[in-house]
Amino acid sequence: MQRTDTAKTKRLMRIFAGLLFLMFGCDCHRHAEGIVVDDDTKRPIAGVQIVNNSDFERGQAQNLFVTDSAGQFSYSDISGGIFGCPDLVLVFTKSDYLVQRINVSNSIDTVFFSK
Repeated sequence: MQRTDTAKTKRLMRIFAGLLFLMFGCDCHRHAEGIVVDDDTKRPIAGVQIVNNSDFERGQAQNLFVTDSAGQFSYSDISGGIFGCPDLVLVFTKSDYLVQRINVSNSIDTVFFSK
């Protein structure tokens, strides 16, 4: 009799652990889009490289995005989130410009890039 109760308890604990994982261990889809312009001229800048801050700090570019000829970009990634989605911090780089980090909520409209 006790062996059956133990098996049931273990089964319920596995189910409970699985439900907790599904509730708190889900992936987060993060997205940002906008246009990068020169802070002085207000003209779009093509070829600006955009990566998330954690990749930039590690010297990796797993999710590298580049602005098009109109300075526009669309950034997307998936990140694990145990108790919610982690902040998305994007790093914008281009030679002759200062490196810029932006903490993104959901989307970006315009990024003003300075020399």
